[in-house]
Amino acid sequence: MSAPNPDRPDMTRDLTRWNRAGLTRFRYVDGDAAVWLEELRLALFGLYLRGEPAADRLPERWRDLFLKPVEEWPTAARMEEIAARVDWARLAPSRPPRAESRGQRNRRLLDQYEAPPDGDHAWEILRAFARAADVLLGHLDAYANEGYLRTATQWDNLRRLAAMVNYQPGPPASATTTVALTLKPDAGTVRIGRGLAMKAAPAGGGAPLVFETLAVLDAHPDLNAVRVEDWDVNATPLPLGTTTALPVDWLKGPKTALDPGDLVVVARGEAGDARAVAATSVGEIALTVTLDRGLNGAVHSGTMLWIAADDVRVAEPQGREGRLVIETVAPMAVGPGDILWIRDGSRHASHVEVVEVRGDAVVVSTDRAFAGGLEILPLVPLAADDEGFVRVPVSVSRVWFSGPGGPVSTAWGDEGETRPELAPDGRTGVNRLFAAKGFTATRGFRHDAAMTAVEGKVRPSAAPVLPDRPADATRTASFAGKPPKSLAVGSWFALRPIEGGTPRALRVVGLSAGPGRYHVLFHDTIDIPPERAEFHGPMTEALRPVGWNRNPLPGAPGKVARLTGLSPEARLLLKPGRSLIVSRGPDDALATIATVSTGDAVEITLATSADLSDWAAGDMLLRLNAVLAGHGETKPPRLLGSGDAEQPLQSFRLPVKEVSHIPSTIAEAGVVPDMDVAVDGVVWPWRDLVDVTAEGAKAWSSSLTEDGEILVRFRRRLPTGTNNVTVLRHRVGTGGRGSGLAAFSFTKPMKKHPQVDAIHQPFVTAGGADREPVASLRLSAPSRLAANGRAVSARDFERLAMRVPSVWRARAEERPGGGAMRELRLTLVTADGQPLSPDLTESLRVKILKDAIPGVRLSFALFETLPLRLEAVVRADLVSFDAADVKAAAEAALWRAFGLQARDFGQPVHRAEILAALEAVPQVETAVVTRFDLAPPYDLSQPRPEGSALPWPANVALLDGAVAAIYPAGHQVAHLPGPLQPEPRGMVSVTVEGLT
Repeated sequence: MSAPNPDRPDMTRDLTRWNRAGLTRFRYVDGDAAVWLEELRLALFGLYLRGEPAADRLPERWRDLFLKPVEEWPTAARMEEIAARVDWARLAPSRPPRAESRGQRNRRLLDQYEAPPDGDHAWEILRAFARAADVLLGHLDAYANEGYLRTATQWDNLRRLAAMVNYQPGPPASATTTVALTLKPDAGTVRIGRGLAMKAAPAGGGAPLVFETLAVLDAHPDLNAVRVEDWDVNATPLPLGTTTALPVDWLKGPKTALDPGDLVVVARGEAGDARAVAATSVGEIALTVTLDRGLNGAVHSGTMLWIAADDVRVAEPQGREGRLVIETVAPMAVGPGDILWIRDGSRHASHVEVVEVRGDAVVVSTDRAFAGGLEILPLVPLAADDEGFVRVPVSVSRVWFSGPGGPVSTAWGDEGETRPELAPDGRTGVNRLFAAKGFTATRGFRHDAAMTAVEGKVRPSAAPVLPDRPADATRTASFAGKPPKSLAVGSWFALRPIEGGTPRALRVVGLSAGPGRYHVLFHDTIDIPPERAEFHGPMTEALRPVGWNRNPLPGAPGKVARLTGLSPEARLLLKPGRSLIVSRGPDDALATIATVSTGDAVEITLATSADLSDWAAGDMLLRLNAVLAGHGETKPPRLLGSGDAEQPLQSFRLPVKEVSHIPSTIAEAGVVPDMDVAVDGVVWPWRDLVDVTAEGAKAWSSSLTEDGEILVRFRRRLPTGTNNVTVLRHRVGTGGRGSGLAAFSFTKPMKKHPQVDAIHQPFVTAGGADREPVASLRLSAPSRLAANGRAVSARDFERLAMRVPSVWRARAEERPGGGAMRELRLTLVTADGQPLSPDLTESLRVKILKDAIPGVRLSFALFETLPLRLEAVVRADLVSFDAADVKAAAEAALWRAFGLQARDFGQPVHRAEILAALEAVPQVETAVVTRFDLAPPYDLSQPRPEGSALPWPANVALLDGAVAAIYPAGHQVAHLPGPLQPEPRGMVSVTVEGLT
């Protein structure tokens, strides 16, 4: 790891004034107690100036202000205004009469530090703190000089030197990821021991990677994928207003078909409305339907759209007031308007007019009641001539006509009878003439003795359908033939008058069938004669609105979720601290149960950094059988040696390389070796080697050897025994190779498990890193003394984050907030540019806050990559050197100089740096940079495209149209991306030419 960027504003610019030629030692500390007191005053002054512009609150604004010309100072009035806003007057700067020299400034700082106490206790605390900082940093400077920390080159030498300041190099870290186990349905409550293995091959090829669960998990099948309460209830109204109906998307089947003009039923429980289709549009999974008009009342997403009528039917005629339906044993040649003579078993007879004929049924108009069997005799029709007279033989003395109230007879000699006339043949008395004028039809009817009566009976006005209910003519319709197979109680029909009009929806509540016909009882009255209506139905296909069973309201408002579908056994497993994965389609978030309430419903509070405010209840799954899995494979026990009570602190070497190191908050480096060390069969706990409070405790610590093996160090005397110190369990697998394994690479346990059926792995594996390198040791070992492992300033938070092997760089930025909590954002450069996994951020949050001052809220972000593209031509002596070797050496030099591990936040990249890196290669004589910019699709010769989502540098320097320098923003790193980072990839290309 290279040194931090010297251009950062919080880094001291110049240390050389303390290190002129002739000095016998290098001075690492740029200040003394007087300087630190001034720095504290400036920092507090900025805090007390809340409400002023941010630029006026920075220490840089005031540190060297009075060394500058007077014209650059704030006006006297402005100085007085600022001083008046500071409650603690001692913090306000005093305006000198003229510009200071550096000697005068130093004298002022000394006078400020050496001023006698005046009763200001807060100022005395600051002065004591500055004095303590001076002593502490003086010790740091002494240790650094004594150990030659800056000049050591071997890792083990640096480890030994760092131990002088109680610093241990960061060990390698194993990649981790949180997985959710899917238990078999009949598993019941089970305990899944740690070490459940899963295996997957890395994307780039190579040997498969083995991961194992790192903790014991009490699990239950009910916790596989838990739903929140009312997840499948969507109360959102559909856009079907009372006046107009907007298009609605309905989930369709593979054979769903609907055309404009078709009748459909919009059913809301037991209520429904029939509408015509105005327009349709077919999508991949949905059918968009626009109705011809809106609906009355609220129409929510639980509504169903019934379509695809089985047929269009007209009901059998039905008797009612003023109408009878007569069934005859044989068809009669009669039609509407004809007149019949009917006599029942009581010898009651009457003339009636035919209204309709349907098969063997004749509908007649009459108010009379008939009982028993009927004799039915049709009258002979007589057509009227052009003059409106009906001509009959003289033997006929009575003719029947259709009148407004029914059949009316006219007898010869009655009043109103017309006079007789001669027949066309000239003979008198052969025919009689009856006037048809004044009647509703132009036909007359007479009896004919030759006509034979037909037997019949009166059809009831309605057939009984339900056995426990009488017949209801107002809600029953009868149909000829057999009932369709799709007809059932609950079926929907759309009824529309034959003459045209508004359709209605009718739901079937009863069915019965008889010989040649069936009867349907509907939920509502049929307001027109059934035979005068079209019955579209039964509807055979029901469509649901898109999202009908997905509650769109937040599933965890305020990060509180009410769970459903849990057995009492599963409820007992829900305890604070339990990990879970919250899923929403392709999105997943890691969370922890903060509180549990088990009343009528299970209610849990989630602790998570994810924003769940827009996660809909219908899409949310809580996978509560979650457990952390880490890279590595369990190995058999190993013997370490024998204890000797005469030795105060024994150490044993475990001859195993690449022992897995897993996240832990009790380690300063954030990871501990995943192994169990036992003495006389009793497992001793691990304690950090830098933890001085562990001296004399029944514990063991670990450190790394130069070849990567573990040195086990016991913190107290061991009991004497033979081969009584053992490693009961250890896992092997660590480093960056385990990172970058894609999400959902693990789907099943490596070996069949009696309870675990599947594995859900939504997060990429991350966190794997190699041990701390030499360059990082030179910086982190001395800096640990600055705050003694605690976090007070923003820089301290950066140091704590970078102690974790998975973090290469950290940039802390305090964000303004209205509450009492300090909002601190840490932008991280992860090892090899890995994705920022939830496991890493949560473990970092716990680790850092444990050592931080109270009242800090942390958030994390991944750095933005500016992917470099570097192309150059180098010249070399190709007689003495091979061109391929020169090319490889030159490209390797560029990767070393511009790889992610070598670059810092906001560090500019200059064309001259490329030349310097190439010309440092021994074989290279000269070099020319032919291309220097960012990888496609960047074009730095043009302004940033409007609306572009690409990270863009803060500034670009162009020289003759070519990029001369790239200046990243503070949260960006310009570098050559490695294999674990997403596209776009950086490019390096070196062309080798011979000397001419």
